[in-house]
Amino acid sequence: MTDSPNRATLRRKTEVALAHTRAANEMLDSIVNTQSKWNAALAKLDADTGASLDQNYSDTAGSGEITSVTTVSDIVNVNATASWATSAAITLTDATSGGATRNTQTVTLQVLAAAANPTDKILADWTGTINAIIITITPNDGTNNSATPVDMTTAELVEYINTGDIAAKTGQVTETDVSGFRGAQTTTGGDATDLVDAGEGDGLVATFASGITADLLDGTFFILQETAGSVAFWIDTDNSGTTIPGGATAADRAIEITTVSGGDSANTVAGLVATAIDDDAAFAAPAPGAAIITVTNAVGGAVPDAEDGNTGFTVAPTSKGSDSLVISDLFEADDEQAGAQHKQTIRKSLRSAIAHKKLADEIADSIEEMQAANNAVLAKLDAEAGTLNDADYEDTLTLSVIDDDGEGSEAQHKQSLRKSLRSAMANKRAADQIMDAIKAMQESFNAAMVVLDTGSINGAMATFQVTALDPDAE
Repeated sequence: MTDSPNRATLRRKTEVALAHTRAANEMLDSIVNTQSKWNAALAKLDADTGASLDQNYSDTAGSGEITSVTTVSDIVNVNATASWATSAAITLTDATSGGATRNTQTVTLQVLAAAANPTDKILADWTGTINAIIITITPNDGTNNSATPVDMTTAELVEYINTGDIAAKTGQVTETDVSGFRGAQTTTGGDATDLVDAGEGDGLVATFASGITADLLDGTFFILQETAGSVAFWIDTDNSGTTIPGGATAADRAIEITTVSGGDSANTVAGLVATAIDDDAAFAAPAPGAAIITVTNAVGGAVPDAEDGNTGFTVAPTSKGSDSLVISDLFEADDEQAGAQHKQTIRKSLRSAIAHKKLADEIADSIEEMQAANNAVLAKLDAEAGTLNDADYEDTLTLSVIDDDGEGSEAQHKQSLRKSLRSAMANKRAADQIMDAIKAMQESFNAAMVVLDTGSINGAMATFQVTALDPDAE
């Protein structure tokens, strides 16, 4: 950003002015850290609604990413089809869900000469084997039906194969199908043309083809993300020795799932995949009730989105992980805690550099107060039990802003401090950047407290973002 204060330049100037590299770095780090945490808290407040705070603002570990993984079954069958070249073609489709199993199998249609069938019956005989079914149709010549012949059209043949009867000739088809071959396929097509011995339909052979039995999941993968990097989960169906797919090798870590078997349903696949995910320390994945796995990262923090590689699973975050908003490296006196920044050291260095004890103390106190107030706001938000209904943020958490001299008896003296810091650093711009950063943070914080007291926060926090101290050329 072109108007951001240049942290690298500012750091060098501050080190020279304070004649203490560590003290200078701690002061600037404190300011930058406070600014970034404050901006992140504002963004999080905007993402939540006033009636539904998510209650992890003060979580020192941050929040873990939550990802939904919706699985699919391992087998995808494309049923084989065949056809009879009748005047209006008839298409037969395998009804056994055998995928490729019926490829090359045949169904032969034979039409015999009309015969003296009982009463008004048409005969339909199913013979042969599943590999070579034969259906023989014998029309009725009317001898036993008051000289009224009964024929079967190609459309009626389609209806009969699908339902076992013909609506317009209910009960007139006498079927012989000991092996249940009729139900092995469904049919479409046909028209009003009658089946005829040595004519329409007779002797036609339908050969099944294009059936596919696909082991869909073998050698496929999807990617989850942890704070340490990407993790590929890839499937070796039936533990058959499948080679890890290339997309999985590109991840920082790869975990093989060998428990999925050919033919597993989506629900079964979900249970097996969830177990594999849960076995990895980076994630928690309870046993799913159906085909949807909920994965929660064990370590809080912002991570890239999880994504599918080529499994066909639907993989997407349902709740984004976030880094902790709490300022853990507080600006405190020496040795108060292991990770603390050393206010006492910088206070002494500032006093020496500025040659003004009171004004140096104001810088140190301002940074400390901002950090403590940030953490207090986060704790207070979490104490709201999910609903922003308290109205004393402004009263209890407002900061004392560095103001011009004489603006108030409690005011910190920005004008005197600014002049003293400019003189000590021998760099007007660098000194002003320090002062402006502190003042902007304080003013933003106080303005946000006023809005928080209204109980309505959704979309209202963006105006309180502060311009952070960034490296050169950002």
